[in-house]
Parts: sequence; structure tokens; C-alpha cells
Amino acid sequence: MKRLQTLIADATAGDPISGLRWTHKSTRKLAAALQQEDFTVSANTVARLLKAQGYSLRTNRKHLARLHEPERDRQFRHIARLRRRFQNQGNPVVSIDTKKKELVGQFKNPGRTWRRQAIDVWDHDFPNLARGRAIPFGVYDGQLNTGFVVVGISKETPDFAGAGLSRWWEDHGRWCYPKARHWLVAADCGGANNARSWGWKWALQQVADHWDVAITVAHYPPGASKWNPIEHRLFSQISANWQGEPLRDYETILNYIRTTTTTTGLRCRAILDQTVYTHGVKITAQQKGAIRLRRSRILPQWNYTIYPRPKRPGRTHQNQPRRKGQVGKSRWPRLFQAENDAYNGDFSALGTGTVGFWRTQFPGRRRLRMRRIRNTRTGPRNLHEIDHPMALYMRLRKF
Repeated sequence: MKRLQTLIADATAGDPISGLRWTHKSTRKLAAALQQEDFTVSANTVARLLKAQGYSLRTNRKHLARLHEPERDRQFRHIARLRRRFQNQGNPVVSIDTKKKELVGQFKNPGRTWRRQAIDVWDHDFPNLARGRAIPFGVYDGQLNTGFVVVGISKETPDFAGAGLSRWWEDHGRWCYPKARHWLVAADCGGANNARSWGWKWALQQVADHWDVAITVAHYPPGASKWNPIEHRLFSQISANWQGEPLRDYETILNYIRTTTTTTGLRCRAILDQTVYTHGVKITAQQKGAIRLRRSRILPQWNYTIYPRPKRPGRTHQNQPRRKGQVGKSRWPRLFQAENDAYNGDFSALGTGTVGFWRTQFPGRRRLRMRRIRNTRTGPRNLHEIDHPMALYMRLRKF
């Protein structure tokens, strides 16, 4: 044992504080060196002796971070609260991201498969040998455990990400959430959905206007995109499904994505987007001013909501006509704003001094009448006028 420690002393490294050590020499080389010195020992015996001394086979661990946002944990807690809140209200909660770009053609794909003969592929991954490039943009719904992937053929741009999100709602989302008027989208801080990109916000505005919905976006902090659910619940399963298989054409890519399943019930759909998108599109000052953006009070650089704009220009949300007994869609943005303020701790839109606010929303009511509500503990009691805005708000939101 002493001779074995002498052999590995020159190739041993470790941490003197934790006591973790390792060697760069293999067990076969160590056993051969001991046999030259008349020791009868095998590689398995050397491995057993090394384990007894605290050695083990280990790989590198990605644990060091160059950037560590001080508000990182706070943002994660805020995303968890938003997710629970939207799920309780029956609204969709999705995570989006763009998967690694793939060359389409007879190229090597990492992984191994059971077969009698190996598949011959190109010896170099030159782009000029490819038929094109596939850009998978995914939308993952954790509530339904479903994935929707839009495969682009041109470039990864904010317009491409917005179009993919719109296609998800058109082909899948609106059938699963027919009454939803508000989405929660979780995304990382880079790529086409950059938190600082006005192009991304302008693309979301187009989606919100087209479907008349409000879109709340919560970005994961920089360096924390691997905790995005779509990374380990959808993209990793797609990579495992097509490992070792060359992606010869776009139809092959779509078929592998559509057949991706798990034992927990994951189902995935895929479509091909043949639109040619252009990089470097500048958003003008007029377009920035037209975006109905409202930032959250909690970490506004990562959390914001985009509301739909009026369908008919020249009419505001306050003066649009309303049918009797019906709340028009044009008033929902005001309700969303009051809801977000109340959730973030600002109850000024739901407190004692907001009777005028609700009268502007419902101009037909000149006064707020007393109503009797039932309480299972204290029995029926009168609802005071100052409590009426909150009760009206809860009734409209169907709590």
C-alpha cells in the first residue's frame, strides 16, 4: 500500500481542506508498475485499494458562476408565486426557449443506437454540405405536460419567437384554455426573447393585439436558464429521442419531435415555419410608444405585462359602449392592471377611495347599494360600500 501511494504521489491532486483527492493514472498502469517491482496485483485490486483511500472516479462539475445576480432567489420565488396564481385562475403557464440549432443533412448526431451496421455520415460538419438549418422554438405547458415546437429555417429573431408563441395558441392553447384572457410566459434573458430587447416586446404586442389577451412575462436571471422547465422536461427528451440518428431532412426532424414521449405522459406537436425572418430590425420610437407595457413593482427589469391595444383607433377603454349585464373585453386591461397592483402590494385600486374608479368602469351605476353576503361562521351580514369594489372585482375574476 505504501508503494502504491508513492506511485500516485506525483500524479495526485486534491483539496487539502476537504480531503478530496484524485489521480490521473489509470488502474492498469498502476498495476503494471507494481508488477515490475514483483508485486502480484491486478487492476481491480488497485481500484479497491484506491477506493479505500478515498479516491473515486469523478468528472468536472459546473458549479462556478462568473455572474451571480443578488436578486436571483427573489426572482425565483416571484416566478413560483406567479405560476401558482395563474394556475389557480385557470390561465396558461408556459415556458419558452430556442433549442440548439441543427444542421439538416447526413451529419453525425451524438449518441448510440442498436443496429447491425453503423450509418455513414459526413466526416466534417461544414455548413455548405447541409440542406439547411433547423431552429426549434419550443413552448412547454407544465400543467398539461405538453410541448409545441415550431421549427424555423431562417434565423432566430424576436419575430420568429412571437410567431411561434402565436402558433401555439392558435393550434393548441386556445382549445385547452377557451376562457383564458391572460398568459404567463417564463423565458430566459437571452436570445430572441431577451429581456432588454424592444423587438421582443414589439413581437409580444402583436400577439396580444391579435388574440386580445394580456401577456405577463417573467424572465429567469442571467446564468439561470438551465432551471427553465422546458430545458429538462422537453428539449432533453427530444435530444434523447433522436440521438445517434442523422437529421437528413426537415420531415425527419418533425417526426422525431412528434414521437417524443415519456412515461409521465409527455406529448409533443411540431410544425415547420418556412417564413424568412430578417436580423437587425430596428424598433422606432413611435413603435416603442405604442407598446402597452406595464412593468411590475417586483424586479421590473425581468417582470412586465403587455396589454392588447384598442381594436378601433380613437376610442378609449373608458368610453366604449357596453351591453347590459356584460363586461366588454375592452375593460379587461384595467382589471388586469388593478389585479397586478393588488398582487404586488398596491391596493389603491381596490381600497376605500376607488369608488370613482369603479364608477368609471360601470358608468350606469350611480350609487353602490348595500348587499347581504353569507358568512358560514358569523352568519349573514351587510356588505359596506367601501368593501363593494373588492367584492365586485372578485366576482368579475370569478374567485
